[in-house]
This record gives sequence, C-alpha cells and structure tokens, in this order.
Amino acid sequence: MLSIFDKNGTNDLAYSIRAVNEKNVQISRNIANADTPFYKAKKLDFYEVMGEYFSAGSTDKLYTTNGKHIQPVSEPMDPAAFVHFQNNPSTRTDGNDVNREYEMTELAANSIMHQMFTDMVGGKFATIKEIIRTR
Repeated sequence: MLSIFDKNGTNDLAYSIRAVNEKNVQISRNIANADTPFYKAKKLDFYEVMGEYFSAGSTDKLYTTNGKHIQPVSEPMDPAAFVHFQNNPSTRTDGNDVNREYEMTELAANSIMHQMFTDMVGGKFATIKEIIRTR
C-alpha cells in the first residue's frame, strides 16, 4: 500500500533534493580544488540521475496477488553513483581543468533548483496540514 508521501510525490521530491545536494558537493569540491595541481573536475548530471530514478522505479516493481502481502521496499540509487569527470580541455600547465566561471554558474543554477524543490516540499506539507486541520 502506498503511503501519503508516495501518493503526493513527496518521496520523489526528497530524492530530487538528495541529487541536487550531491551536485552541490561536487561543484564545491571543484571550486575548492581550483588551484590544486592535476585535479580533474567532476560533475553530476541531475537529469541523468532523475531519469534513472524514474525508470528504475517503473521496471523494478514487484507485484502482489493479495492486498495482505507485504509490499517490497526498495531504496533508490545513491546520486553519488552518477558522478563523472567533466573532461574539460585544460590550458593550464599544471593539468588542472577546473573552470571557475562555469562552476560558479552551475552553483547558481543548482541553488535555484534546490530552492524550488524545497518550496515544493513545503507546499506538499502545507496541503497535508490543511487537510488534517479541516477534518
């Protein structure tokens, strides 16, 4: 049986926030290591993570033949598993390929996504709270 958080998409939003947080970790590491010789920038493609999350959720379902059967619980994949090297062309002599301007742009976009998802979760909980209050 699906919980209220499955039915209204809160669990999907929670996973989205996990993915955005992991992307933020990678961007922060890239910025912090911008002057580290031979450091190679890493990235996380949010759309790849979420595409895998939703496709795995639809194909890995187990079906039960009776409503009293125990429903399977599956943990979504860790977003850190989708971290890859950016493979930027480096013009520096020390082999570091971090592009600070690109990373700062990605950080700004990622911050906006994080705020959007947290606002959406807040809206879901406000709706649940209102439903409980009016009953």
